[in-house]
Amino acid sequence: MAHYGNILSVVNSRLDTKNKVQTILKEEKVTFLIFNKLFFFESTSKLNTRNILKKLNQLNIEYIFYHNHISDGSKIKSKNVNSEIVNQIENIMLQ
Repeated sequence: MAHYGNILSVVNSRLDTKNKVQTILKEEKVTFLIFNKLFFFESTSKLNTRNILKKLNQLNIEYIFYHNHISDGSKIKSKNVNSEIVNQIENIMLQ
């Protein structure tokens, strides 16, 4: 099964918007982490990714979306961020 790393930044995010995004990600059965108003998640197929975006669009959620489908040689770099969080993000994005 393919795995794709994604970063979703929700614009003008409020608690109810965050909850709606979480519900979508749970419905699509993806692994995700919320860190500093960013959603890092691992989608499992192109269809899975499209379904997430379709649901976000249906709810008229404003967002910026980054999709990584070629992770060979990619790296996550950080400074002054808890290493456990960085490791979780790295696992979602690159493993």
